[in-house]
Amino acid sequence: MSGPVRSGTQERRTLDAPSPIAYAAGVLAGERPGPSELSQAEHVPLKVLVDIDGRPMLARVLDVVAEATPGAPRLVGGPDARRLDAAPWLQAAIADGADIYNMGPVTIGRYGVVSKRAHICAGTHDINDDKFLLIAKPIVLEAYSWVA
Repeated sequence: MSGPVRSGTQERRTLDAPSPIAYAAGVLAGERPGPSELSQAEHVPLKVLVDIDGRPMLARVLDVVAEATPGAPRLVGGPDARRLDAAPWLQAAIADGADIYNMGPVTIGRYGVVSKRAHICAGTHDINDDKFLLIAKPIVLEAYSWVA
């Protein structure tokens, strides 16, 4: 924590930023607005679910990323959570535009969904402490939970 900063007659405290999570990979799996010719031709609701040699396209990408970065944090953005029934193998979904500020650990259970523009914050400050200390606590979203 840094020291106080004086601004006029007000005093405010500046805090050192928490260390960000270093993701090993980010997979962007969102869809553009409107129908996809490829998904329509293959009769699937999302282009990332198009079958390639027996496996959906997104599953293949996630397999390669998991193999290349075993045990490391990975982040998947999209696909549209309203159409995930067609992808029961996808364990959880974070929509484009969701904000997960993980000062503490954030766990999303199987088939959990964090919708567009949702904000999850795993930290706060002790308002009763002169130093306004940071408090980081875990957030656990159980299986089948939905944050909107």
